[in-house]
Amino acid sequence: MDDMNLEISLDIGSESISVPYLTRRMTFAANGTVTDDRYTLNPNPSIDWDDGELLRLLDDTLTGMRAEIRHRMRAIRQGAAS
Repeated sequence: MDDMNLEISLDIGSESISVPYLTRRMTFAANGTVTDDRYTLNPNPSIDWDDGELLRLLDDTLTGMRAEIRHRMRAIRQGAAS
């Protein structure tokens, strides 16, 4: 089995355009170990990474996503225990 690449990105956009702001790239070896794991901010010149408001919005979005994921994981665990 070959290495498997996985990419997860947070895109911000509208109906006409979407820009990946934050990307996580992972590579798994055939035995399942992670051989590469990195986060990158999109170097797109239209994104001002020095804009404090943008960074606060991104942080708030990630916090909300994390809470939703934890909520769903709890529901799955509780369902498995039933």
